[in-house]
Amino acid sequence: MIRWLLGAGIALVLAGCDVPQTGTGGARGPSAPIVQTSDIPQELTPQMAARNFITVAQRMEPQIEAECEERTRGQGRSCDYQIVVDDSPDQAPNAFQTLDKQGRPIVAFNLALIATAQNMDELAFVMGHEAAHHIEAHILRSQNTAMTG
Repeated sequence: MIRWLLGAGIALVLAGCDVPQTGTGGARGPSAPIVQTSDIPQELTPQMAARNFITVAQRMEPQIEAECEERTRGQGRSCDYQIVVDDSPDQAPNAFQTLDKQGRPIVAFNLALIATAQNMDELAFVMGHEAAHHIEAHILRSQNTAMTG
């Protein structure tokens, strides 16, 4: 179900994206321009928002997994993060961290959050924040507190 949400969400967001093609014979295709902060429009197009999210997910996943491995070594917790998109309509911008049935950490963003983030730094901050919930075992602590109560 989660993989379907990720696939459907990204497919929805990516509809209409223009992906640069590479040339043949060793020639390099056009590369994405470096965007200066002053060049970022107030409202990102859906294509720009999707590219930002995909770029952040690709860059951050190995970083949060490495940080998790280092900080939770010997605790028996999975650090194989799964980053997903919740494409449910009419939601307020949100992201959250949860676990699948096998204890694998999931970081979920909804489309509204992806669309309203002004830049990749905002998305990376949210992703790092949600990843930290798993590293700090917040779900496990909440469950233990509930059991104690």
